[in-house]
Amino acid sequence: MEVKGTAIKSISEFVLAKHKAEYADFIKALPATSREILREVIITSRWYPIRESLIEPIITIGKLFYSSPSEAAWAMGRFSAGVALKGIYALYVKIGTPSHIIERASKVFAAYFNPSELKVVYSSKGELIVHITKFSEIHEVVEHNIGGWMQHALEISGCREVEVKITKSLCKGYPHTEFQLRWKA
Repeated sequence: MEVKGTAIKSISEFVLAKHKAEYADFIKALPATSREILREVIITSRWYPIRESLIEPIITIGKLFYSSPSEAAWAMGRFSAGVALKGIYALYVKIGTPSHIIERASKVFAAYFNPSELKVVYSSKGELIVHITKFSEIHEVVEHNIGGWMQHALEISGCREVEVKITKSLCKGYPHTEFQLRWKA
């Protein structure tokens, strides 16, 4: 399972933005292979192994700075959405409907995680249900990272009181991971 360099680049950006004074401690705490990857110049178009380049760094951030790796993953997903949805993308997100934004995100999902599949399976006013149906090396921190990203993307689009719940998980033996998104317009 691989993840695109764009997602990896946001890890260092997140730690530098939120925990700059402890950045060196973060790098030292990483497993050796993860440390090597994050010390290199991250090429955004390159594919990296997901465990070493995304999962292990998120777990490390959770242990160092948060009460759990899942809490760190959620915060990192929110941060990533804020970084990714700036400039021209911010305008696109603000004029698009919440379901269109998440539908569009589901179409580019496979460009970040290979192999993977994310799809909107239910859409109504103020609610979406999204499934990850294919993800060979899924991990709880990846699910929480995606949940945080979707939550903040909807907030950026103007939705209020956005709730994102993970109601089923591939990690727990379900045939898919299910995100239930609810908001007020």
